[in-house]
Amino acid sequence: MRSDLKELVIPLGDLIRKQAARFGSKMLFECHGVRRSYAEFDERTTRLAGGLQALGVRPGDKVACYMPNSIELLEAYYATSKAGAVTVFLNALLTPREIRFVLQDSESKVIFTAPGLLPNVQEVRPDAGHLETIVVQGGTPQPDTVRFDDVLEGGPYRDVTVMTEDVAWLGYTSGTTGRPKGAILTHLGATHVGATVADRFGYREDDIVLCALPLFHSYAVNSCMIQVMMAGAGQVILERFTPDGVLQAIQDHRITVFPGVPTMFNYLVNFPDRAKYDLTSLRIAKSAGAVLPAKLMHDFETLYGVPLVDGYGITEAHSFVTLNDPRGKRPDGSCGKAIEGVDVRIVDEQDRDVPAGERGELIFRGPNLPLGYVNGPEATAEALRGGWYHSGDVGYMDAEGYVYIVDRIKDTIICGGYNIYPKEVEDVIYAHPAVLDVAVVGVADEVKGEIPKACVVLKPEATVTAGELEAYCRQNLAAYKVPRVIEFMDAIPKTASGKTKRFLLRERA
Repeated sequence: MRSDLKELVIPLGDLIRKQAARFGSKMLFECHGVRRSYAEFDERTTRLAGGLQALGVRPGDKVACYMPNSIELLEAYYATSKAGAVTVFLNALLTPREIRFVLQDSESKVIFTAPGLLPNVQEVRPDAGHLETIVVQGGTPQPDTVRFDDVLEGGPYRDVTVMTEDVAWLGYTSGTTGRPKGAILTHLGATHVGATVADRFGYREDDIVLCALPLFHSYAVNSCMIQVMMAGAGQVILERFTPDGVLQAIQDHRITVFPGVPTMFNYLVNFPDRAKYDLTSLRIAKSAGAVLPAKLMHDFETLYGVPLVDGYGITEAHSFVTLNDPRGKRPDGSCGKAIEGVDVRIVDEQDRDVPAGERGELIFRGPNLPLGYVNGPEATAEALRGGWYHSGDVGYMDAEGYVYIVDRIKDTIICGGYNIYPKEVEDVIYAHPAVLDVAVVGVADEVKGEIPKACVVLKPEATVTAGELEAYCRQNLAAYKVPRVIEFMDAIPKTASGKTKRFLLRERA
């Protein structure tokens, strides 16, 4: 890692102070035409931290953030860190039932929200016993709430000592299997991952990064906030992803870097009007959040003329465990090698290393280890046994150290004694020219135990029958892997970070 980046593995509040002193009036963030320079962002987050202190927020208190993408959301994150408190990420798409659980589980004292989401917060407030203050950004003042701008002017900031080992965030898992768990994440993990990924990915001071990812998610927070800040780059923030919105922003703002998830790149590949945009400024794209099919990577690189660099990570790892090097070898299907300072192993059920090329569970350790789970001593002990985080992901490593993710252990389909990994079947179906998206799940069968079912979304105006898809699969897969049931759907249910909600598809089956 470059020495200048290594020096930035520090608490988040110190990070913006240091970069503001270096980059001053240079643009850091822009959203809806509003700009913040490095110096302005530092000054405002210090004042906002003082306002939080005036509200009674003390080191270690929990501050939830339930807002759509905005500069003010990022200001809330950094102000919370400067106050020595802990940020609780909340997906702006969550319902009252879902935020009730997180607010109760985290014991959040303050929540930042927006006018459109305020009714959800008010609905659950009586059940969130620790919640004292609702801070609303924008809109008409409401009873029993505090205006964001009033907190900004709320009081002088009292300096707080924050250590890299202190807790920075509670990152609640995306809930692909049901109720989420709150991962306890440190300043050290956040800034170590930010520095190592900024180095390997090759962020530059002259980069303009486009954020269309939801900024509650650890991948977005690290790639679109910390890594940008560490590089001295600038960023344009969109409230949400649309293919035409992204392409228009690339043209208008001369975007050089676009981080996304595979679903986004799939839409961009299949967007028919891409040729009318000037995309010559774009130099590189990054994918994480879900497994990137090799065909999708090649299709994007062919159509857009820039490398699409894949990485692997999870919320519990502060977003990244492995990443490909855009300047080096990028084997098809690989999510790269372990980032600097992180050890990765592939192990069997007894935590013994398996030979190169053999499948097992991916485990890791390093500065990005979580401290555990909120109110989950059993889950913590199970996940962190032996000092290694057990990811629950099936993968393998080749002789050169490149990692390949196959699937989630719990998503493995056992059909008549054979193991079927959904990703392998999905990759085959996805390569069919009529298919836009696909998810494969196991459904109960009296004879086989489970059989594979494919849920398929077709491209607009494309036609193919279930029988034709089954025949296509038989040409490319062993007989036991061929889906016995094929259902055509309008869309695959996914989390905001692009992961398939397989549990919903299994329930539907």
